[in-house]
Amino acid sequence: MTLDFVQEYRAGQAAERLRQSVAVRGQVLREGKPLEIPLADNGAGDVALLAAGDLVPCDGRVLEAKDFFVNQALLTGEPFPVEKAPGELPGEPDVLTAGNTVFWGHQ
Repeated sequence: MTLDFVQEYRAGQAAERLRQSVAVRGQVLREGKPLEIPLADNGAGDVALLAAGDLVPCDGRVLEAKDFFVNQALLTGEPFPVEKAPGELPGEPDVLTAGNTVFWGHQ
């Protein structure tokens, strides 16, 4: 009985280490410092730091960008990547087509 418990405990620990090692990770800016965290740990107020090819880790607004294009075909049907840029939009724009918003899971 004790041996079963020990083996099951070790298997659980190994599974957790494996889960952590394959978790999709991204860089965020927290308290002014860049950190690499699992995407599941993103929180309100985190600033995502993205590079070419990264998945957008959360819905958000573009604060700073240079030549930033995202593929949002699943949302809007637009077949080509769309350029996103920082800035305020006047009035009540359609958030899906707004030029300063990005959505989780896009590339």
